[in-house]
Amino acid sequence: MEGLRLRSSPFPSNQQIGGKAVSDDTYLSADELERLTGKKYGKAQCKVLAARGWVFEPGDDGRPIVLRAYHDQRLGLKGPAKRRRPRLDGLAA
Repeated sequence: MEGLRLRSSPFPSNQQIGGKAVSDDTYLSADELERLTGKKYGKAQCKVLAARGWVFEPGDDGRPIVLRAYHDQRLGLKGPAKRRRPRLDGLAA
């Protein structure tokens, strides 16, 4: 078993997606998914998340991939980004 390294994130810390670096804290860890769903195995976690209406992507290993930002927003830990209204007061003809 030497050389075997378990990762909590579905992506290694140095991976890039679309030219952007993906860090380990971008996605929920296996432990966090287990606490969130109450289930240990990926297929059962996916069922719970789907039943609750969560957005996730199933990973190659069967575990759900959930963005931390989505988790935080969904649980009310972080609000959605506020949209700014354009200033139109100088456009009157």
